[in-house]
Amino acid sequence: MVWTHIIIEGYCSRKLSCKKDKYVYTWEKGKLSQKIKNSRYDPKYKTPKKPKYCKDIPNYLCLENHCPHFGYTDAEKRVYLHLNRLYKNKKKK
Repeated sequence: MVWTHIIIEGYCSRKLSCKKDKYVYTWEKGKLSQKIKNSRYDPKYKTPKKPKYCKDIPNYLCLENHCPHFGYTDAEKRVYLHLNRLYKNKKKK
C-alpha cells in the first residue's frame, strides 16, 4: 500500500444560510453598492444542530461521517465522488 497526501478545499456551511439575513448586498467594482431586502429571509430559521463529531472546522470527521454541512470548494465532480467512495468503503471495513 502506498500512502499519499490529498489536499481538499472545504468549508463548514452549518452556520451559512441565505434565510437568516434580512438584507443582501450587491457588489460593483469591488465595493458594496446596494442593500436589498432578502426575499428568502425566514425569521423562524434556526441554525442546524451541531453533529456530535463536529469540531466547528472542516476535517476528516466531516468526510467519514458524510456531514451534510461540509462543502467542497472548487473540486471537480470526479474528485469528490472518488473521495466519498473511499470513505464509504473505509467505514464498512
